Amino acid sequence: MNKFIIFFLAFLFGIAFVSAQTITDAEYFIDNDTGGVGTGTAITLTQGDSVNPTFDFSLQGIKSGFHNLFIRVKDDSSHWSLYKGARFYVYDTTHYNNAIVSPKIKYAEYFIDDDPGLGNGVVITFSQADSVEVQFAISLSGISSGFHTLFIRSINTDNTWGICNKQRFYVYDTTHYDLAKVQPQIIAAEYIFDDDSIPVGQGIPISIISGDQIDDTVNISIAGLDEGFHLISIRTKDVANKWGLTKKDTFYVYDCTNTVSSFPYNENFETTSNGWTAGGDTSSWQWGIPANTLINSAASGSKAWVTNLTGDNNQYEQSYVYSPCFDFSNMNLPVVNFKLFYETGYYSGVALQYSIDGGGHWQHVGAYNDNETWYNGSYISGLGFSGNYEGWNGSSNGWVTVTHPMSNLAGLSNVRLRLVFGASYYVSEGVAFDDFNISDFKQDVALDAWVSPITSNCGFGEEEEITVRIKNVGTTDENNFTLAYSVDSGRTYVAKNITIPTIKPGDTYDYTFEKKANLAKIKTYHCIAFGTFRDDEDASNDTLKIDIFNNKMLLSTSTVNTNCGSSNGSATVSIVSGGTSPYSYAWSTGDSNATIDSLSSGVYVVTVTDANECKEFTIATISDIGGPEIDTSSVTDVSCNGNNNGAIDINVAGGQTPYNYTWSNGAVTQDISGLYAGPYEVSVSDNADCLAIKSIYVDEPDALSLALSVVKADCGYSNGSATVSVYGGTPPYVYNWSTGGILSTESALSYGIYSVTVTDNNDCSVSTSVAISEKEAPEIRVDSIVPSDCGSSNGGIYITVYEGSGTYYYSWSDESTNEDLTGVSSGDYSVTVTDGYGCCAVASATIFADKPDMNPICLVTVDTLTNHNQIVWEKLQTSGISAFNIYKETTHSGKYSLINTWPFDSLSIYEDTLSNPLQRSWRYKLSVIDDCGNESELSPEHKTIHLTINLGLNQSINLIWDQYEGFDFDTYFIYRHSTDGWTKIDSIPNNLTSYTDFNPPEGDLYYQIEVVKPNGCDITKASNKRSSRSNLSTTIDKGSDITNFKRNIDKFDIYPNPNKGVFTLSIQLNLIRDVEVKIFDMKGELIKEKKFHKVTGKVVDEINLNGYSKGLYYIQIITNDENFIKKVVVF
Repeated sequence: MNKFIIFFLAFLFGIAFVSAQTITDAEYFIDNDTGGVGTGTAITLTQGDSVNPTFDFSLQGIKSGFHNLFIRVKDDSSHWSLYKGARFYVYDTTHYNNAIVSPKIKYAEYFIDDDPGLGNGVVITFSQADSVEVQFAISLSGISSGFHTLFIRSINTDNTWGICNKQRFYVYDTTHYDLAKVQPQIIAAEYIFDDDSIPVGQGIPISIISGDQIDDTVNISIAGLDEGFHLISIRTKDVANKWGLTKKDTFYVYDCTNTVSSFPYNENFETTSNGWTAGGDTSSWQWGIPANTLINSAASGSKAWVTNLTGDNNQYEQSYVYSPCFDFSNMNLPVVNFKLFYETGYYSGVALQYSIDGGGHWQHVGAYNDNETWYNGSYISGLGFSGNYEGWNGSSNGWVTVTHPMSNLAGLSNVRLRLVFGASYYVSEGVAFDDFNISDFKQDVALDAWVSPITSNCGFGEEEEITVRIKNVGTTDENNFTLAYSVDSGRTYVAKNITIPTIKPGDTYDYTFEKKANLAKIKTYHCIAFGTFRDDEDASNDTLKIDIFNNKMLLSTSTVNTNCGSSNGSATVSIVSGGTSPYSYAWSTGDSNATIDSLSSGVYVVTVTDANECKEFTIATISDIGGPEIDTSSVTDVSCNGNNNGAIDINVAGGQTPYNYTWSNGAVTQDISGLYAGPYEVSVSDNADCLAIKSIYVDEPDALSLALSVVKADCGYSNGSATVSVYGGTPPYVYNWSTGGILSTESALSYGIYSVTVTDNNDCSVSTSVAISEKEAPEIRVDSIVPSDCGSSNGGIYITVYEGSGTYYYSWSDESTNEDLTGVSSGDYSVTVTDGYGCCAVASATIFADKPDMNPICLVTVDTLTNHNQIVWEKLQTSGISAFNIYKETTHSGKYSLINTWPFDSLSIYEDTLSNPLQRSWRYKLSVIDDCGNESELSPEHKTIHLTINLGLNQSINLIWDQYEGFDFDTYFIYRHSTDGWTKIDSIPNNLTSYTDFNPPEGDLYYQIEVVKPNGCDITKASNKRSSRSNLSTTIDKGSDITNFKRNIDKFDIYPNPNKGVFTLSIQLNLIRDVEVKIFDMKGELIKEKKFHKVTGKVVDEINLNGYSKGLYYIQIITNDENFIKKVVVF
């Protein structure tokens, strides 16, 4: 076998040094500390206060490339500490066996990187043989520093070429530079300003000592130079009288002879420009009276600075207006405040900059989105010339006030500001500024708090949260404080410890607490902040307190029951607390007083509106005297917040058996179970058609939630601790730590992530994790968390690490080692950051799946055909969605319950068969469920129109309804149905909700109110809903009450169904009534109708649809006080 073998030098061992005090043991490890202290490779040494051993460390099994060596030592107290960390490089020194089979090797060559062609490489000298072993030098002449590839190939006596070896190597740049000037000697030097035409030898001389190399410092006079940029050129002459240009550079001359040092500084530009000067490339800035198309007034007075007083700005303008000099040497915190007007395109914008070297260099004041007034554009290409792309652009919609602290300029004596403007190719843009103010910030720390989202004076709902704001807080130093709130008059607090490492002075800090309680139940929230506030002007560092008062109206009703079969009941609504008088009342009967009478049994709804237009509603139930009596045997509340294991057991006595049961959730049994928290209404009728009604509430505990506080461990020790506080649920609580602990506080913890599960008395549980860091370790701040899309791995956690010592090493729970975690799915993640001394910081964060976008409701309406409420929406997302959740407001104001989940591939219209539109109006909300099961935010609510009528003077008919809620409209359309069919009798403005029909025709009348949505609702390509309609209100049997729960039609059957066109209709009536039967086709057109007068008991009739087409038909049964509909199929 012929062999071609190349030998390279190899090193197998490195050298390191250790020194310590009272050292007993030492060890090292490379790259990863897999076993912890005491498990590294031991270093042999003699114990002592100072040791200096030299030892070999093995590189066996270490791959080529960069590696980290860590050395740690142990003292006589058995405490380990990281002594030293060093980075080194291992070269690949593998011996290659590059065999080429016979015949003999007769020639070999090498080349680097690029192949020059066979036979054109660098020759390797050797004697022909079957096996060749040779060492040779490789020339690196002309090879740049960096990685390269060496190729070696040979040819045998059969003239066959083959690659013997391919090796990657690195070239270091070890060039020695000789920067000394060579002969001849420098004998003279001079400088000139700006004008290069000055002949050599006639410049301003520089005094030097002749030599080959001149290194001198000279004073150069700029006397007589105007303010602005200038060019300096330095020339030198050698012994041969040859002049040469040695250096050329630009510099800025500024004139601060009239420095502003008195504050506050207020400049309204009414008399002169007062030291403000325009400049730049093709500048259009002018001072005076604005009168162009976009900007035609000053912010105050008559004058301002504007880009062209009467016309357009210049194309591709790069201009500025700079201020006089300011002396901030005696200011604690300069704050700039001025009026700004801008109307620019996407590529143009304006920004504020400062210079501390008289204009030589400029920096932006502040950054994008620093506060609600500062820089709304993060990348404005027109501002690129200024060195920063951030600024204001778009439309300010007139003059706005912008403000920003300038903490980095405090104490400086020569500061200039400028407004810099960069334009694109558009010239019909404009920028102006006015009322420029600089003051020293002196405000005391203050506290604010509110329920978020910020609501009106109408009070708070169940899902809202508390936000606490510290105002005027912050310096470049660290701020530590605690934010907390209490909902039980200060007995217990929900608290959060806050550390802000960097925050601009004068800024605010907001924190929104996670929902810990049903805020709608609480009247007063006590908020508190305490700690160290470095910007506390009076140095008191007082504890800050504030209370939030819930002004939500709390209503109650009292009732007087009616005699069975009569209408002599009454109901009264009272405002227990909240709201602002005077109050107005709107009952579902159309009455507008606090008390209504002449009521039959049923459920009545009242809406109370206060002076602030805040609205709340409640219900009143009227039962029949002598009828059934409902006793609540037991109510089983929901055990855990959000569960559906509630139950209601009732007992019924009195009246005439048997009883019929109707629950508001559609159940018809005596008792119900599987309930979510909320109100449930039950109606019980007896054999004499007497009625009892009761509303029963199923409660639930507040959601179980946890708050954690930690004590860091010392570096290298296990003396940290964590304490968990529990809110909500049902005490007592059981604790279960991942370490085995069973108390609320777990001690003796080293750095790491620990989990705790808390279980309450109802077996509800919640878990969380806590990160324990070491005291001397770096600090980790989670800057932002990017949610992941459904089914994707595009989430991320971005952190900032500060303090600590030396290089940071990152280790995430998914084994990545970058500073930021990216490209991951939703879940819990943690990161450990180790500094150069081996001290560790730990943080954890959760990436949540991104919620699908909210899908609004398009409209809600009452379907005339079915007398049911319909919820209509357009599908805004066409993929990734599995279903929609439909929520309905219960009889408790503001509380919504889930009534159904509607598949995505179904028509986007839902029919609520359980709500009676004759009884009241109803509110609905919608949410979206994506393919991963994530639910969107609930949509804004929509409310149906509820219409009532009563007999007015001279046989006129009064119509009263409540407002539609959900979309804007201008007009209510009023329809009436008589023997002539449906007719639009009038249209009125949307601010009116009553109407009188003074000349109604004779006979039975129906009325309906309609509002039209301008663009309608596209539920399919072939179907469009354009309007919302109220319930039908009729004059038939004016003595009956439409809010009655009584069921006159006990049975309504169609058989056979499906059929061939002939079928039987069977109706079971409990009372004597007129019955009207209407049959509609799929298009909603009436094709047949029949009437039965004064019938009771069982009514049977045969219906013949022979001659009509096959398909689906609707059968509607109408009595004096009820309306039912069923479907029949003809095949």
